[in-house]
Amino acid sequence: MPIASKDEEAALSPAFHSDEQEGLYVGGQFLDRRAATLEEPAKAPFLNPLEMANTSRQQVVDKVRAAECAKLVKRGYRPERLRRHG
Repeated sequence: MPIASKDEEAALSPAFHSDEQEGLYVGGQFLDRRAATLEEPAKAPFLNPLEMANTSRQQVVDKVRAAECAKLVKRGYRPERLRRHG
């Protein structure tokens, strides 16, 4: 039997929720319930004042725009990702 990659395993895991029939909480990616998806904890450090001291999503975008790697970010991601957030 082939072994699933971590990405494949994550895709098979349902979002954290209460299963009414079973009477249990199921799914999610973390036992401590800090996030329901893999995307949530990846975003957290950018807006955590103890980690990166950014005060808003716009400040994160502005820092990336001003960074030396901005051209690489624009090539690797959709251009609208570096537009102003309201």
